[in-house]
Amino acid sequence: MYACHDRLVDTLKGLVGYVVLAVCILLAYQGYQTSANPDETEALSKASACAGDATCVVNAERPREIRTDAFARHYQWGTTTGSVDITCTRGFVFFGEWTCAVSSL
Repeated sequence: MYACHDRLVDTLKGLVGYVVLAVCILLAYQGYQTSANPDETEALSKASACAGDATCVVNAERPREIRTDAFARHYQWGTTTGSVDITCTRGFVFFGEWTCAVSSL
């Protein structure tokens, strides 16, 4: 009686272990994808640098600084109104469309 129960518990433990491993691999991959290739969101960040300010003009074709981490991409643009920091994130942590907004770093 207990042997069958113990076998079932061991099987479930193994299954849970594989599910946790799969989730960890997926999150690591998505974190890598977020930190890789910041050029993908560079144009979106540039458009966000002067959004809402008609007197603002971006001074350069490339940002002054690009930083990435597992959750976001950070850009610093030089504009006629000064330096602007932009943070680009995905809609739902690792998934979804990219959105960029002015941030204070």
